[in-house]
Amino acid sequence: MWFWIVILVFIIIGLFVWWISNRWLCVSQRELFLDWLPPEWDGIRILHLSDLHSTRYGKHNQRLAARIQRLNPDLILAPGDLCDRFVKNGDAFLDLLEELDGQFPIYASIGNHELRVEQNAPEDYCVFRETLKKKGVVMLDNTSVLLERKGKSLRLYGINQPLSIYYQHGTLHNVADYLGERDTSYPAVLLAHDPRWFERYVDWGASLVLAGHIHGGMMRLPFIGGIYSPDKTLFPKYDAGVFTKDGCTMVVSRGAGDSRPFRIGSLPELILMTLHTKRGDL
Repeated sequence: MWFWIVILVFIIIGLFVWWISNRWLCVSQRELFLDWLPPEWDGIRILHLSDLHSTRYGKHNQRLAARIQRLNPDLILAPGDLCDRFVKNGDAFLDLLEELDGQFPIYASIGNHELRVEQNAPEDYCVFRETLKKKGVVMLDNTSVLLERKGKSLRLYGINQPLSIYYQHGTLHNVADYLGERDTSYPAVLLAHDPRWFERYVDWGASLVLAGHIHGGMMRLPFIGGIYSPDKTLFPKYDAGVFTKDGCTMVVSRGAGDSRPFRIGSLPELILMTLHTKRGDL
């Protein structure tokens, strides 16, 4: 009898950990000190929102919208997986947009779930993209825009790489094949859903990269980090957090939504980044 009681307790604990790991949305505050950042951009607050999938926090995503409103970012950057290939629409993200009602400028790029929906349900994907446009979301599909603040500009890019590159048989050889050569007149901020190609982004000339996709490793342990990634890789190198290389900074989100097929010990997150010109200015 005691054996079955112990088993039952472990099952209950496991289910509780699983539920918390998929539904306990936290906010990670990141202070980034960037030598290339113009002084006019010092102090800007950017919400990094990635991998929402089909997750809702409250009816019509009201709780998520309220959380974002309390954070009050200057803009929202969303590097992909705003819809879900299993649901074949982006209604959860559209609900969020409805609740936010145009309060914040939003720029987004393409993730593997968008590509899957486009492949398997093209009509649903077309409706999703058109609705995003009507709601004022700027989709960066291997395109870029200039963002201006107090007379100084950054160039924001969004890369859309083929589905094959998301899996082990594909390789991202050259970012310029998708984005063209970097505009060296401005610092380059890149929305790139897949963080595994950080070195390629650095070689291309990115100054700041925002990524997601790995979900913090899906299964995550203290002091060890991510155990397993969606592309079936053990101990992914770029699982979550801040990484730097040759003057480029990459911020990888664990994702704001649930994780397919599972998420254990890797809480979903929003990242509020505050950018500073350099540490000595504070």
